[in-house]
Amino acid sequence: MKLTDATGVDYLIPGFIKWRAPSGNNPSTMIFKPNVGVNQDVVIYNNGQNQVYNISPSKYIGLTFSGQTLNIVGGQVTGNSASMLNILNNYVSTLAKLVVSNLSIAEEVGNANVIVTRTGNLNQTVTVDYSFTNGTAVNGSDYSGQKGTLTIASGATSGSIVVPIIDNSTYELTEDFNVILNNPNNASITGGTAVVSITDSDSMVYGCMDTTACNFNPCVFQDNGTCVYPTQEQCNGIDDDCDGNIDNGFALNTFYTDQDGDQYGDSNSPVLACVQGPGMVVNGGDCDDNNALVHPGLVEICNGIDDDCDGIVDDGFDLDGDQWTTCEGDCIVTGKQIGRAHV
Repeated sequence: MKLTDATGVDYLIPGFIKWRAPSGNNPSTMIFKPNVGVNQDVVIYNNGQNQVYNISPSKYIGLTFSGQTLNIVGGQVTGNSASMLNILNNYVSTLAKLVVSNLSIAEEVGNANVIVTRTGNLNQTVTVDYSFTNGTAVNGSDYSGQKGTLTIASGATSGSIVVPIIDNSTYELTEDFNVILNNPNNASITGGTAVVSITDSDSMVYGCMDTTACNFNPCVFQDNGTCVYPTQEQCNGIDDDCDGNIDNGFALNTFYTDQDGDQYGDSNSPVLACVQGPGMVVNGGDCDDNNALVHPGLVEICNGIDDDCDGIVDDGFDLDGDQWTTCEGDCIVTGKQIGRAHV
């Protein structure tokens, strides 16, 4: 409502019109009720002098038409009240209607584009203020909402309020906040509140949430009962006393990871531990830990592979020392040995 005080200063007071019954059960007076949060001082003329009057949500403002109070008689709106209603209805019917729509958005998208739709009169430029209130989402932590004014140009049927969404790597349940429209110009608000839901695509992390445990993880969203607490160190491949060292105080032996299950591991990847763990062996020297048919101790065969891992391929199959093995096509001539490359 636009209100002009006794000094000629104009104020825009957000609120709504309703019927009110000063006493009894039947409404008898049309009043303007300020919105929650309104706190505005105005100057009124009272008993021959100007006085400051505070308008708040508890202060209803009675409306009159031609200086008369608006009344309902016998349940019917008649007389000046009917005229006032007609004037209001006729005026409202000329205005554009604004509705702000709910939105669901993934956290990683970046910006939420909240759509305000305009119907009815498209011939005027429309402005409307917007603000934000927290639901389960918190302004500044989950989203960045700043008050502002949306302008919808003449002929346009919608406008967009852009709200930055704050992404993080921590799993959260779906959260929400509200976008609220107020103080329209050349329009009326028929749907003034939208709920924006923020969904999270981060994976839920399970683990230990107890800060006193050795394996506490601050990124865990749900405890799965795997907490480990300090105990006396044992030879088990675990940091039992939570001092950052595994199996400290015990003699360490060298083991090797055996990838192909031939009981030999890669000597280039030793593991120091006091106890032999799964997949570990005591023997190294495997020159191909992805092939169980290659390891120390095998009988060399003529196949172009160092089967016994002694560093020599097909050793024992070059009978004449010409660097050609029999499986490569070397042949023997009576009285002398001839390699494949010899004449």
